[in-house]
Amino acid sequence: MVHLRAKHKDHSPNKWDTRFGGHLKSGESYDDAALSEIKEEVGLDLKLSDFILGPIVKKSEHNNNEFGKIYFFNFLGDEKNLNFSDNEVSEIKWLFAKEIIEKLKSEPEIWAPDLADFKLVFDYLNKF
Repeated sequence: MVHLRAKHKDHSPNKWDTRFGGHLKSGESYDDAALSEIKEEVGLDLKLSDFILGPIVKKSEHNNNEFGKIYFFNFLGDEKNLNFSDNEVSEIKWLFAKEIIEKLKSEPEIWAPDLADFKLVFDYLNKF
């Protein structure tokens, strides 16, 4: 599932994204943040055991330096049961990974992640 970020977002507005996420609050663990962000962004009330735990990655671009932990969730439900009430998502659609890679190559300007970011995550997940 990919989603179109809302026009009012401060980072990558009106661009397609392959992930949901957020930032840690002071004193919050990665695990707690993952659970609260998935609830806030799509309305899913999950347990940590529902996730496939991914790597911790460091990203540095411009004046933004951050560490992130990646969590995977295999959503098998009906998208009508998702709740995007925080108004951060304008649209969702389902694409195969091959389609995402093709679109990241042909239209990189309309995507929030770049090809290298997506391939890092995709390659990690394919180990399972």
